[in-house]
Amino acid sequence: MSELVAGDKQRDQPKAIVRVLLADDHPIVRDGIRNELARHFDIKVVGEATNGDEALRLTEELRPDVLLLDIAMPGLKVVEIMRQLQRLPSPPRILVLTAYGDEENVLGMLQAGATGYLLKDEDPAAIVEGVRAVAQGRPWLSAAVVGKLAKHVAEEETRPTAPELSARELEVLRQLARGL
Repeated sequence: MSELVAGDKQRDQPKAIVRVLLADDHPIVRDGIRNELARHFDIKVVGEATNGDEALRLTEELRPDVLLLDIAMPGLKVVEIMRQLQRLPSPPRILVLTAYGDEENVLGMLQAGATGYLLKDEDPAAIVEGVRAVAQGRPWLSAAVVGKLAKHVAEEETRPTAPELSARELEVLRQLARGL
């Protein structure tokens, strides 16, 4: 976060401008996000990408603080983008913004290095707050995503760790325990 702006009335300290690169293949989505982010003096959209290859190239070229990234774009796959960005001396934080909220995608993106995961049906204010949080290195997840992950964790904890034994297997195990 290299640029500074004057502080707000509540605080006299300057605030850093968060530099954002938008990566989404849908023009109307990029336009809506760009317009929303432009309403906030502490966020600046420095570029836009329409596919995975362009997202990687522009990230390397523009060095944004946050890469706001859709996971379903043509070209280079998002996991590969994240892997290559981790090689940079100062990789951007990644905030995934997608329509896919299933556990597999969420966990996969978080494991690949995303700092945040938002769904496209979010209130625009949540996207702005997500950008700010991720820029500071704080995780940011959609409420719906948190609910799904909590359910996933609860289900994992209640699953038996070993397969259940059949009645016959239990009988044999009891006999073995008796030394038979």
